[in-house]
Amino acid sequence: MKVSSNVKNPAFGAKLLSQWRCNSSVDNSARNITIVKLENHEYPLAEKFVNMVDKTLEGSITNDIFIDALKAIKKLLESGEKVLKKTRVLLALYNDKLCGILVANIPKKDKTGNLVYSSRHNCAKNETELDWLATWSPNKDEKIKGIGKAILGEYYKTLENDNFKDVYVRSELPENSFAQYFYESMGFNIIAPRRQLWCAKNANKAMIKDECEGLEYDKIIPMLAEKTNIKEIYDKISKSMCRQEFVDKSVNIKELIKI
Repeated sequence: MKVSSNVKNPAFGAKLLSQWRCNSSVDNSARNITIVKLENHEYPLAEKFVNMVDKTLEGSITNDIFIDALKAIKKLLESGEKVLKKTRVLLALYNDKLCGILVANIPKKDKTGNLVYSSRHNCAKNETELDWLATWSPNKDEKIKGIGKAILGEYYKTLENDNFKDVYVRSELPENSFAQYFYESMGFNIIAPRRQLWCAKNANKAMIKDECEGLEYDKIIPMLAEKTNIKEIYDKISKSMCRQEFVDKSVNIKELIKI
């Protein structure tokens, strides 16, 4: 990932990846969600994202995750580290409105100093982590069903090229959100018999941020999606949600999002 030095006229690069068909909660009619990948990372763009948090999310667990995801993105934008070449920042858009953010594959170090991509203790070499995922309705009077599946499904598409097989996630507790049930529908399984603290003493630590800083949700449900389940889920939802891949093209992010 590169940091542009053109301060006067910054080009916020993004790559159009795909379009997924979701549905409106009002009349179940189709709503097309576009997934893009941030390319040329810029700190000012993340600053504008912070100001886009909807007031209706304030005080909720969704807002906490959204803000922490933005903090992670800021670190990515500021960093020129070569180890971040596999880190993925995906955005979900409806028309010109941002409605989802996914941050994954943030590099970490285990206790021996080896580079890994999952915070799980003794993780497999080809295991990575879904670090942050948040979605919300782009319109106050309408919910769009399937945004989370679309952005996570597109992330699944990137795993093989990045040489990852399994994906670890620290899901919120079921009493705080429906995250656990969502992840189960996307091929994840619970891998620990009991709840765990978000920042376990033996967890691998992220290289670019303090993942414990400012977190109010101190316990998680550890879950893992394995390669076979990932492929099965991706094949299923990419067909049912009519995924269409865009021609390989990079665009200025300001042409896509109203900010």
